[in-house]
Amino acid sequence: MGVLHAVLCYMGVNHGPQMLIAHDHPAVIDLYVPTTRSELGKRSFHVAALRIWNSLPLHLRSFTISRQQFRTRLKTHFFKCAYT
Repeated sequence: MGVLHAVLCYMGVNHGPQMLIAHDHPAVIDLYVPTTRSELGKRSFHVAALRIWNSLPLHLRSFTISRQQFRTRLKTHFFKCAYT
């Protein structure tokens, strides 16, 4: 889980088995986003970061890619979003 583990550690998120949600694609993991009662809670870093992770395309959320591949693909994804 190279990239996923690094991202979660950077965010300071406890990423035990309860945080992982099974996905149709075997190499892709969705993360559990905790429910919040307020708009401020939805904007908190931990909730927003998990929501953003789940919104990434499947080829970026795959835990079989390396950190360098993730960075390259993420940059490409952002450029495509900005210029198309």
